Amino acid sequence: MKRPHVQPIVCATDFSEPAQRAANVASALAKRVGTRLVLVHGIDERGEIPQHYWKNLCGQDRPVLDAEAARLRESGVEVQEELVGGVPDDGVAKCSERLDARLIVVGSAGKGTVERWVLGSAAERIAETALIARRRYYWRVRA
Repeated sequence: MKRPHVQPIVCATDFSEPAQRAANVASALAKRVGTRLVLVHGIDERGEIPQHYWKNLCGQDRPVLDAEAARLRESGVEVQEELVGGVPDDGVAKCSERLDARLIVVGSAGKGTVERWVLGSAAERIAETALIARRRYYWRVRA
């Protein structure tokens, strides 16, 4: 008998304190519903980073991502790590769609009104662009 597809919970991280709090929430939710957590970190490629620099960027971020995943595994939840390229929020959105995620959890840095208006918010861009966010649920953990 074929095992049913279990949709994971995706959590975007930039390794900040708000992202760690969001990851804690995502981990608790994944444990509660009995699914795995996919921890996603986007490497910003907006400057068209030459291919030979990609390995260095991954080399710097991979150990930090692995450490955060190990921390979350201590709670007893299955954690998968993903490094994605492109614009970070777009990478998270596409990864969530590819995995057919049931939920995306993103921490918010709590920017002020002017800064958010000028720069925008990665959490808001994920909510606006991710197919999963438009058809299911979106949780936002504020700093």
